[in-house]
Amino acid sequence: HHAQVCVIGAGVRRDLFGADIAVGRDLKINDLWCEVIGVLAAEPGAVTAVQGVAVSSTEREIYMPFTTALRKLDRDPMKAALGEIVVRLEPNAPSGETGAVIGTLLDRLHSGTRDYDIIVPEALLRHSQQTQQLFNLVMGLIAGISLLVGGIGIMNIMLASVLEQTREIGVRRAVGARRADIRFQFLVTAFSLSLLGGIAGIGLGLAIARGVATYASWPTVVTSFSIALSLGVSVVVGVVSGMYPAVRAARLDTIPALHAESGHTQVHNLGRIAPSCELVSDPISRRAGCAGGRAAGRSRAQATSPPWCDRPPHRARRTAPRRALPGAARRRSSMRCR
Repeated sequence: HHAQVCVIGAGVRRDLFGADIAVGRDLKINDLWCEVIGVLAAEPGAVTAVQGVAVSSTEREIYMPFTTALRKLDRDPMKAALGEIVVRLEPNAPSGETGAVIGTLLDRLHSGTRDYDIIVPEALLRHSQQTQQLFNLVMGLIAGISLLVGGIGIMNIMLASVLEQTREIGVRRAVGARRADIRFQFLVTAFSLSLLGGIAGIGLGLAIARGVATYASWPTVVTSFSIALSLGVSVVVGVVSGMYPAVRAARLDTIPALHAESGHTQVHNLGRIAPSCELVSDPISRRAGCAGGRAAGRSRAQATSPPWCDRPPHRARRTAPRRALPGAARRRSSMRCR
């Protein structure tokens, strides 16, 4: 009952004996020498963890009689002799229901004391998948917000570029450039900005991954697909963000663009509305004056307004005493500009 024998897994045999025969040779476990009486068959594609959840494998396990382990191996006398029970189920057996049945049985054997834990690998795997999905969702939201902020930044830069190059756009349009040419020019600019930003981001990400792997001893994997995907998304976001400024630049009128002051103002109309005059019937007095900007429409104002509308607003001096005007004089009207 206390034989010092053991059965080892295929992984243990490879590590300790290599390609030699292991059966019949001695193996030291802690301070106990045991004779190897068997080697378990190798498991093809054996893994020890699936998505971070440990799974059982016989590749690196050693089996010996239970009574031998109790009597001849050192252990804490205050702890239970049996520390773990592994239950192997049939392929189609429901693990969740089986775990519940085992828990009911252990509650009865332990008089209701919850001094044990039941670990179901399938439940752990499901919980790990849910955690991974939540992590992916959070990281996706963070990446989406970053892309939105980057797109807004590129759009603002392109709008400022359109404002700075308004006069240049007018010159190009005047010498024969088409709207498609203007649009293509600003789309190329947005593409270049996004491409440079994507390359800089990839370089920074590679440096951070290398630093984490060096100083924190965490394995980091950067694939070519992830690099290509990040660069492609960066370019697409840049081009989409630069579409509106490019269309806005292409729709600028030639004449207002030529008259625009580069870098300060942008003219969208042909000019300010010229001051116009209208007849205001006033039987008592005659007033004359102009309101509004006279400089920006002087030609139209002179064509449609009397000469005295070009002087600053003031109240005309009274040249006759206030009295009722007869006949045609009553129908005379004073001029007011606005």
